[in-house]
Amino acid sequence: MRRGKPLKRNWNQNELDEHFSLLPNENHLVLSKKTSANRLGFAVLLKYFQQEAQFPNKKQDVPKEVVQHVADQVDASVEDFFDNYGWGGKERSYTEHRKAIRNLFGFRELTANDKHLFAEWLGEQVQFTHDTDYLKNQAYSFFRTWKVEPPSLGSLKRM
Repeated sequence: MRRGKPLKRNWNQNELDEHFSLLPNENHLVLSKKTSANRLGFAVLLKYFQQEAQFPNKKQDVPKEVVQHVADQVDASVEDFFDNYGWGGKERSYTEHRKAIRNLFGFRELTANDKHLFAEWLGEQVQFTHDTDYLKNQAYSFFRTWKVEPPSLGSLKRM
């Protein structure tokens, strides 16, 4: 798992099949979404989170070939994701999809207490290194261990 780095851009067919094929129980969750854009959006977020233990910051963080692979499984088009799927905290479906996916994997949103624990952890870590890439990767492992959705990269840098 490449914590803190973007999802790799190029996938061969075997990798797509292994990492981005919907399982029967996932298919059931996806097919409950009414529109093709919501089916595809939910499925892409689900498979991305399964790989990265976080959500993409923007749609363009998901390689088009990954979206195409998932779209083929849910009877949708790539355009349904990039043009028609509502994105961001003000979009009700997007917010509900993220919540459902977090719940499915037993994750929760970052709390003020988590930030406090993270600050303490970080204070200990910087005594040993100032390598920001190392610290960022360790931070993502920290959040994964705590089953907490990590903050955005910008928020993490500020923290």
